[in-house]
Amino acid sequence: MATVRRDRGPNTRDFYRFFCQGSSDGRAAVVSVVAGTIGGGVLVIAMAGAGIVAYLSSSSISPRPLVLFAIALCSVIATWATWRRVISGAVINALMGLSLTAWLCFRGEVAIAVIIFVPTVCGSITGARGAYVLNNLTGQQQ
Repeated sequence: MATVRRDRGPNTRDFYRFFCQGSSDGRAAVVSVVAGTIGGGVLVIAMAGAGIVAYLSSSSISPRPLVLFAIALCSVIATWATWRRVISGAVINALMGLSLTAWLCFRGEVAIAVIIFVPTVCGSITGARGAYVLNNLTGQQQ
């Protein structure tokens, strides 16, 4: 039987400090903004891909592809704002990711919703946190 170690080392403590408390570490904040941008990119790819599939499989009068492309465009703008350290861009991206996750759950595609939740919602929230820390370090207020 394996022994249980209560202290997993300094990396574990750094991990929890990074996600649970405010940090003044600029490098960690930059990584957070990059994570938020990657999460936004996943949302853009998911919406654009769904828009292409909807366009190819629906009639020419269906508004669904246009809605999906509009969501992808909004997410491009929010992802760009996250990259530029605008906190509201990351929050908007997280709300769109949460809406996508809820929509997938209501459609019965729970496995896809669980998989896409982490990059789209958690990544965007992490990006907002990083943007907040970077803005505080540089003295900018958003």
